[in-house]
Amino acid sequence: MKYNRKYNQNNNQNNNQNNTIKYKRLKMSLVMATTIPFFVFSQGAHAKAKGAVLEEIVVTAQKRSQNLQDIPLSVSVFTGNDLKKFGIIQPADLARFTPGLYVKPTVGDQNPVFTIRGVGFNDFTSIQSPGTAIYVNQVVVPYPSMMSFQLFDMERIEVLKGPQGTLYGRNSTAGAINFVTRQPSQQAGGRARLDYSSWNSFNGEAAYGGALSDSLSARVAVSVYERTGSYQTNRRYKNSNYGTKDRIAGRIILLWQPSDDFDLTINLHAGRDKSGPVALEHVGTVSAKTGKEPCAPVALGYRSEGTCVDYGGYFDPDHNHYAGDYSVKNGGVNNRAWGFSATANWDMGAVKLTSVSGYDKFIRHQLQDIDASPFVFLDVTFDDSTWALSQEFRLTSQSDGPFSWILGTFYSKDSVVARQDVNATDLVGTHAIISNHQDSYSIALFSHFGYDLTARLKIIGGARYTRENKKWTGGSDLVGIAAVHGNDRISNDDLSGQIGLQYHPGDDVMLYATFSKSFRSGGFP
Repeated sequence: MKYNRKYNQNNNQNNNQNNTIKYKRLKMSLVMATTIPFFVFSQGAHAKAKGAVLEEIVVTAQKRSQNLQDIPLSVSVFTGNDLKKFGIIQPADLARFTPGLYVKPTVGDQNPVFTIRGVGFNDFTSIQSPGTAIYVNQVVVPYPSMMSFQLFDMERIEVLKGPQGTLYGRNSTAGAINFVTRQPSQQAGGRARLDYSSWNSFNGEAAYGGALSDSLSARVAVSVYERTGSYQTNRRYKNSNYGTKDRIAGRIILLWQPSDDFDLTINLHAGRDKSGPVALEHVGTVSAKTGKEPCAPVALGYRSEGTCVDYGGYFDPDHNHYAGDYSVKNGGVNNRAWGFSATANWDMGAVKLTSVSGYDKFIRHQLQDIDASPFVFLDVTFDDSTWALSQEFRLTSQSDGPFSWILGTFYSKDSVVARQDVNATDLVGTHAIISNHQDSYSIALFSHFGYDLTARLKIIGGARYTRENKKWTGGSDLVGIAAVHGNDRISNDDLSGQIGLQYHPGDDVMLYATFSKSFRSGGFP
């Protein structure tokens, strides 16, 4: 089986492109992350340059409204205006503007894998818990397949670096990213925006909110992202829909405040994505001369099309990263998501009780030409059905004394039914079916405290107990040749925590040092 199209190999030396595809065996493992950030300057120090003014940045990274200058964490904050200015329209875009945050796009641009400070988990399958916890209005998003949602009508985004376990319901080894949407208020008002860019791209959003009664207010927001032109070309077929976009999402938030001591927020949200596929870049790994793998440039970490080919003898004929010879003419995404959350706050004087409940459902259907060649080697169809339920309770101290604390409990349960149909007809004469059905639940108790030793020196710390259980059934079936199926369980317990010191030598400077230990339970490869 040889690809007979002739190309000039001299035009295919892309040795400066480190696009090597590496396959590694994955093992079930426990992951513990320990970080010791030595004395560093807190972000948000007042600007001293003449004429420079920096307004106070208020965040809720520590589950209470605080000035960023007073938080002993490495935090990057993006306001709603920042998102507009930087063109951030989905979570993966944050990596372009956040030091230490890396996003690996997998399965096109639909399944981002987040890494913070080099800590992460390099597995894109639908049943793996990520190293970075993602929260939307305090509700955790448990799996990477659910993390390509649209960003619209946002209040701010907080990127927390380092293990997070004493303040958040879901434990994370790398860090946490908080997405906070604009909330309703009694004041009526709205906003609308429509952007047009190349390839007939339209990105628009609109929101409006105000009072429904003296105690009830609402806010409605909608976002549309359409790209009818394609920036990617399939040389084999005309009128392919590679690179097109067709996304819509909406949100309704109700805020009920019957008294000064109690408020309840109900969030209803939904969205769908029917975009075209995002093409991958072909990487030949077989030596054109010897037929052995890996070819020499790939073994050194370089892409060298022509010198290196695939098993059918094909290599990418030019330097155009936006064109290829794909076996899939049309396909792409048909994803749907919906859910709700309820957040209640009860001010009891010395303490505040907070309840955060969330439920989300996600259905994915996506076709991807993984081998990026004219052969049907790895044309994969992803079909997933995921639901996730979570409940968090927190007690937060509100006294003005030297001691402050948070006590919380967290429960989550989720289920993933996933199937990958791998069409490998031109490679092995059949197709493979990879199935996963995983049910998980997690319970946790967490605490955080701060104590003022002096007017300028404070000790901080916390502890966490986590128990997680996962039940898995699935396997691999090379249709007509061989099949392996099975089931298994994982049960993990962990005690982790944090201790540190926070020092203010002056009003404009904070120094801190922390030691943190965090945990991520094992999974099934």
